[in-house]
Amino acid sequence: IRKVLKDADIDFTFENKELAQVLSPTKQSMLVMITREAINNVIKHANASKVHGKLKTVNNHKLLLMIEDDGKGIDSDCEVKSISQRVQHLNGTLAVDSTNGTKIIIEISTGGIA
Repeated sequence: IRKVLKDADIDFTFENKELAQVLSPTKQSMLVMITREAINNVIKHANASKVHGKLKTVNNHKLLLMIEDDGKGIDSDCEVKSISQRVQHLNGTLAVDSTNGTKIIIEISTGGIA
């Protein structure tokens, strides 16, 4: 992910306050796919110069993934459709804020799907 963003001339920072190892391999794989899709959306649509990601646990039973850019924001739900489908598969929640750039916030349970 870092190389792809560097090649696109986008600065990338990532905070990993809690390791994703608390998740099953399936959930880890889905989070990687979600992150890649979000980054691809930034590169294709956002005209962003910076992306910031954060991964942390909430109340010891939920994991929060936040990806934020300083681009132009999301024009339609189509750009997050596959992310939304993956989050639904994980019984998680997805929030998108396009006020200043785009912020995607995903919350999933650390239990559940194997």
